[in-house]
Order: sequence, then structure tokens, then C-alpha cells
Amino acid sequence: MTLDEGVKAGYKKRLEAGIVTQAQYDELMSMPGPEHIPPIAVYLATDEAGDINGKVFHIQKGRVGIYSEPEEVRQIFNDGGIWSLDQLIDLVPKTLLIGYTNPAPAEPPK
Repeated sequence: MTLDEGVKAGYKKRLEAGIVTQAQYDELMSMPGPEHIPPIAVYLATDEAGDINGKVFHIQKGRVGIYSEPEEVRQIFNDGGIWSLDQLIDLVPKTLLIGYTNPAPAEPPK
């Protein structure tokens, strides 16, 4: 994500509306520039990192982190095997996404 003036303004609105916390807002506003990304990308291309696959890294000023593996926490089943779009539209929000809130919902068109 590029932290341009439009993104900053959008997150300021989310802060003022209570959608994001002050801590979340402050973290986003201190997002490092793109110059922080190449070192980890180059490292991952080296022989020394040859055994690293399928991992997600987080880069922040002076910090490199690695995310844990995603864990399946809910499931839905379909005896027919292939899900239809209508089934997914109906079931996913009321089963898999119970308690989920989009942290950055789309803004209405201007």
C-alpha cells in the first residue's frame, strides 16, 4: 500500500469514526517507505534462504517478523462437492464470517 495523501485522509476519517484505534492509526502513519522491502526480498532469493517457502514476512522500521500459519477455525460442508455462487453468498456471511468486521470498508463513491 502506498501511503499517499488520499490514504492518509481516508484513515483519518476511519479514526474519527471509531473504525480504527489510535494505535492502529499511529502504526499506519509510521509505515516505512518502500526502501525497507528489497533487503528481505533479496535475502529470500539467496541460497541461505533456500529452505524458506510459503511464509509471510512483515517488514517495519528496524523490525522483521514472520506470521504464523493460518488456522482453519470454521467450516461449511456441501454434499455436492462444488459450491454455487448463490450458496456461498448465502452461507459464508452467516457461518464463516460470524463476528468478522471489515477493518477498512470501502468508501462510498464520491
